[in-house]
Amino acid sequence: MLQADRQYLDLAAIISGVLERIKVRTTGYQFIVECPGSLRFNAGFGMMKTILRNLVSNAVKYSPPGEVRVSAHQKDEMALISVSDRGVDISEEDQNKLFQPFERLAETSTTHAGLGLGLLVSRRLVEAHGGRIWVESEPGEGSTFWFTLPLTRQG
Repeated sequence: MLQADRQYLDLAAIISGVLERIKVRTTGYQFIVECPGSLRFNAGFGMMKTILRNLVSNAVKYSPPGEVRVSAHQKDEMALISVSDRGVDISEEDQNKLFQPFERLAETSTTHAGLGLGLLVSRRLVEAHGGRIWVESEPGEGSTFWFTLPLTRQG
């Protein structure tokens, strides 16, 4: 099992840093962030950056230029984080495959480079932090990838 080298982190700052790096390599995307500055928790800094980078990069890769939304809020004792796009709809059957090794959507596997490991890596990192990850997709609405992380209070 992966072990997270945990430290006290500010989720808004991590999201901002990840988006700044992605913005340099993309054009035509508007990144909308909804995250209160009070969401802080113990987590592995590099692991958190990897999870968010994988999800935001996929949103850009698999959707036309437009809006990508990253949001986070507290729900009970968990941070609930999502990355939404207006791209490819994902069937329920394909949703069940996405977090498996080397699985990619048939219609995108020949048009986008990659091994199909980013979502598997993200799942394992989220689970190492005591959270869970899933996707929701509706025809014509794009997809939203969600994950949870336990919040811990400082002090």
